[in-house]
Amino acid sequence: MRRLISLRFNLHFRSKSTLKPPPLPPQEPIKDDDPPYKDLPLQPHLRKPFKTPLPLLIRRHRRHPPSPDNGLLHPHLLPLSHSLYASYLSLLRSLPSLHPLLHRCLLCSSLHVGLHPHLIRTCPSSPSALHRWSPTEPIHALRLPDSYHLFDRASHPRVTHTARAHPRAPAVVELCVQAGLDLEEYPTRRRTRPVYSVGGRAVDFEGELEPQPKPVTEAELGVGVGGPQASLDWWLAMRAGAEALMEVYKVWTCGYCEEVQVGPKGHNVRRCRARGHQFRAGLHAWQEATVDDVVPPNYVWHVRAENARRPMVHELRRFYGMAPAVVELCVQAGAAAPREFVSMMRSDVVAPERDEFDLVA
Repeated sequence: MRRLISLRFNLHFRSKSTLKPPPLPPQEPIKDDDPPYKDLPLQPHLRKPFKTPLPLLIRRHRRHPPSPDNGLLHPHLLPLSHSLYASYLSLLRSLPSLHPLLHRCLLCSSLHVGLHPHLIRTCPSSPSALHRWSPTEPIHALRLPDSYHLFDRASHPRVTHTARAHPRAPAVVELCVQAGLDLEEYPTRRRTRPVYSVGGRAVDFEGELEPQPKPVTEAELGVGVGGPQASLDWWLAMRAGAEALMEVYKVWTCGYCEEVQVGPKGHNVRRCRARGHQFRAGLHAWQEATVDDVVPPNYVWHVRAENARRPMVHELRRFYGMAPAVVELCVQAGAAAPREFVSMMRSDVVAPERDEFDLVA
């Protein structure tokens, strides 16, 4: 009896395992001319998603414990740091010359590019969720976060709360300085010998300070002023350069607020006022930063040419697209839309009239 049951059991599962799945229908090849699909940004989470999954971080930490930064530079990244800083300065000089009008909300951090501010109820600080708009300068579309400047990232990688008056710099500039850019206003110690970890402590075998190199000038970097298309190219180059440098030089961000720290470790300044800061005594919840944390896109609603004469309404918000503030500013000034943001801008979607939105499926 047992032999008969085992025989039936084996035949039953063998018959299922030998079944072949039905063939998949032929798929059309992906054309290289099609822009990559990118949906609208989602609503903010309670905490930012991790750049690397948490189980993978724990496994990597157990196999290879983190070692302190040895303080040396990567020579192959020196030209990239100079070009990144040149793009940053060129963008700062070119944005004020763009003619589209920029509005900012007086109650939150929202922005709008266009003549007529939108009427979409997305303000978290207003009882009616309507924004209170005020005209502002085009330079505010960039809105880069700041980071504490480190004079020696190897021996003093962390800023304490008692030293919270430490000088700060834009995170992009601090990333360039730690990658090898020499600026007069941000002095940094350059090493010729590495720093070793002995017994869990950083040991410096370099005695006297080496002579600091001469700071670079704007003429050597090739800083210029351009129009809308040049400004858009500089912004894209700045994001690409920052992402490349972040693969080598560590950048940290708080999981609950917009604080960014460039260096081997996050600082200990108790200034976090985001969700759950009472349980952390004001300390930031540090995690790996992405390029959106160092160069925030600052998404705004995309205004098409046919809708420029009237404000966008709340009822038709699902027919509108979005784009980064700098991209929207340059596109309205005459630049071509980048391929990676074409699908997000929804330029191929025709919005119905206000009295027709309930008739659209």
